[in-house]
This record gives sequence, structure tokens and C-alpha cells, in this order.
Amino acid sequence: MFRFSFLIFSTIASFAISTNLGRIMTTLSVVASIVTIWMFMTDTSATKGDLKEAVETVIAEVQRQNPGFDPATVEAFRSSLGALAKSGDARKQKALQEYLEGDANLALSDLEELAEDQARAATVQAREMAATWKEIGALSMPVDTGRALAAYTKAVQVTPDDPEARVRLGQLFVRVGQLAEAETQYRHILDNVKNFEPWQITDALNNLGNILQIRGDLGQAEGYFQRALSLAEEGGDKPGIADSLASLGLIEKTRGNFDVAENYHQRALLIDEELNNKAGMASQYGILGIIEQDRNNFDQAIDYQKRSLAINQELGILDGIAGDYINLGVVENLRGNINLAEDYFKRSLEINEELGDKQSTAIALGNLGDVERARGNLDAAETYYTRSVKMGKEIGAIEGIAYGFSDLGIIEEMRGNPNKAQEYYLSSLTLFDEIGSADNKAYILRELGYLSGKLDELESVCTYWLKARDIFVEIKFHENASDMQNRLTEVGCTVAE
Repeated sequence: MFRFSFLIFSTIASFAISTNLGRIMTTLSVVASIVTIWMFMTDTSATKGDLKEAVETVIAEVQRQNPGFDPATVEAFRSSLGALAKSGDARKQKALQEYLEGDANLALSDLEELAEDQARAATVQAREMAATWKEIGALSMPVDTGRALAAYTKAVQVTPDDPEARVRLGQLFVRVGQLAEAETQYRHILDNVKNFEPWQITDALNNLGNILQIRGDLGQAEGYFQRALSLAEEGGDKPGIADSLASLGLIEKTRGNFDVAENYHQRALLIDEELNNKAGMASQYGILGIIEQDRNNFDQAIDYQKRSLAINQELGILDGIAGDYINLGVVENLRGNINLAEDYFKRSLEINEELGDKQSTAIALGNLGDVERARGNLDAAETYYTRSVKMGKEIGAIEGIAYGFSDLGIIEEMRGNPNKAQEYYLSSLTLFDEIGSADNKAYILRELGYLSGKLDELESVCTYWLKARDIFVEIKFHENASDMQNRLTEVGCTVAE
């Protein structure tokens, strides 16, 4: 099962983004920059302009390594550094020094200890406590996703209607795959619109749409994206318009309406070009490449993917480059150029391992498993899939684990072990059901039906295919639904059309 890398740089990363909040800042450029900032701050001869320039150098590097950061997230990072610098609290000053000297873990630990002390102090106001937790959350964003999630959770507990904390919490829950929790945050925003900025409302609408799309509810997802588009157009929010158009394009791509999808992404591309948003342009090129791939226009697909790659290389966006390699590898694999596909997947794997990006590493491993499976090297394929599943379990990536189980099921089916294959497919089905991924549930049910036929279990064939058909009908995958109905008829299942 090929895994693509959708690169959508919206106000928050969409459901399939390859960006990462959990990346450790270890490059020499970052270390050099943060030490420079501290030298400016402790040197009384340094000017405010020098300090600002040094801070912006760090911000630029953080953005380069985390291209999915929206402007508000970057501003939260910037303002948190500034708040610590201006604070008269000696403990915050000490934490800032530790952070800027490169010891983020120690700095954040000290700030967490301060926040806990504030909670125990009767004289500390709720907003002051929330401010400390938000500072911890913002400074954790490029360093430790889990820590950022815990910090913003604390901030919301202290001040439930804090706009920034709610938005960040929703973003982080999406990142770690806790969609129900993310949905709670975004629905809170929509239920309390007077407390939030228009861009935050647009963001909530787009991300509720993303969540519903993951669950396979394309109709409701489309409704949220259309509302987001209308709000962005009403406010002249061009980045928001581009994001919403791209989201609508993905809906149509999923439905197989490639002409409509292409139109949405071309419109988004025009806006990104107008704004000189090169990261956005790369994203649109990547998705347009996948659309051409689905049309079997492989040369055009490669051309789009290489345009995306060129921009990401120009900008130095490493995870974008890794995603482009995945997409190029998928096309080459489909063209039968297995060795070239393997080379692209390994390049992606190398970058993702260097970045410590476990989610994208798991994707690359899964695609390398597909290469070995195509070669007939089932043991090697199994090794890759098993590594991918293990990594998915480490980070709680339920969707990735589900894909891995389905791939392992295919391996066992190819080996002639239908019972073991059935176990893997059922495990995959359980996980897809857990996250509400309707389309993938239907695909696995379809495979279980085929497998049941090999086991001469006609009743199970009918049960699985009927469930698959009904899901395909519900999510308006009409060709798949029709195919299932025809197969039900062929094998003699008595069902209503």
C-alpha cells in the first residue's frame, strides 16, 4: 500500500502533513544563533537592534526546520522569548539563559517547576499561571511535542477561554492523532466565536473538516471547508483562502473527481504565487503531481513532484524534500522502475532519521516494504513493515499501524497463510474503526471478503462485502459500491441493492 506525503502548509498542518513539532534543534546553525542571542543579552553594550536581529535568526532557523509552523505559532515562539527576556523573575531569566545556551530540556524543567510553584501560591493570578504554561508550550513546540501538549493543557485548565491556548491545543492533538480531543478544542472555538479572531475560527473550521475527512465523512468535511473558505474570502484572508481551496481539492481527489480537484489546487497555487509563498507552491505542486499520478500521467506527475522538490531544496526544507522523495518513489514504483523508487525511498528515510521524524520514517519504511514485496522478497518486505509498525506504536500513530497490519496481511496471504493474514486484516480493521477511517474500513472489509472466499467461508464473504458496500455507498464512493454490489450478486449473496 503506497503511502504518499501530502505537504499542505496551512494555518495548521492538515491530517497528512509531514511536518514535525517534535524536532530537536541540534544543528550547528541553531546552536550558534542561540548562543549569540545570549551573548547579546548579557552584554550591556549590545543594542536592542542586535538582540532583535539575533532573535530573528533563531526564528528563521526554527521556521526552516518546521515549515508547518503557521505565522501565529511563530509569533507565539517569538513573544515567549521576549516575555522571558523582559521578565523581572530571576527564575525565568535563568530558564531563558539555559534555553538560549542550547539546554532546552533544563530550561523547560525549570519553567515547569516555576509554574507548579505558582499554582500553589495564593497570590498568583490565573492569567499569570496560564502565561507561564503558554511560554512553556510555545518554547516546547520545536523541541518536544508531548511537553507542549501538556503545557497548553495546563493553560486551558487555568483559563478555559484563552484563545491562544485553545488553538495550540487543537493543533497538538491533531499532531499526535488524538482527533476526538482536537475536535473538542475546535468545537469550543466555534461555540465561543466572540473570544476568537477570524483566522482562528477559519483554522477551527478547516481542522474540523480535516478530522471528518480522516473519518471518511467527506460530505460534512466539505461543508466545514466551504464555511472556512467563505469566512476567509469575507475577511480578505488570502492564505486562508488558499488553505481552504487546497482542502476542498483533497476532498475531490479522494472522491476521484480529478478535474475538480485540479481546479481547486491550481486556484490555490495562483494565490501562493501572488503571495510568494514558496512553501505553499511546493505543496500544491506535490498534490497536483499525485493527481496526475492517479490519472496515470506519470511524466506530468514527475514534473510536478520535481518542481516541488526544487523549491524545497531552495528553501532548505528538509522534511519537504523527504516528502518529495517519497512521492517520486511512488511514481517510479508504479512505472516499474523499482530500483529508482528504492533510491528515492532510501533518501527520504535517511533525511527523516536525521531529523528524528518517526512518523515520516515509518512511511518510508512502509514504502520500502512495498518495493521488496514487488520484487517477491517477502521476508525483506516483512522486516520493513514490522519496523514501520514498531515505530508507529512508539509514537501512537494509529493510522500508520493499521496500514502496517494490512501490509503484513498481504504478505501472509502471498505466503499462503490465509488464517494469519486474516488476523492481521482484522487488527487493521479494528484500528481503522477506532479512528473512524471509513474508506480504509471498507477497503479492509473488501479484502477480508476475498480472503474468506479462499477459505470457502461464503457466509463471511457476504457479510464482509455487504458491510464494505454499505460504507462505500455512505461515503459516496460510487464505483467501489457498484463493484461490491456486482460481486455480491456474482457469489449469490441475497442482499438488497
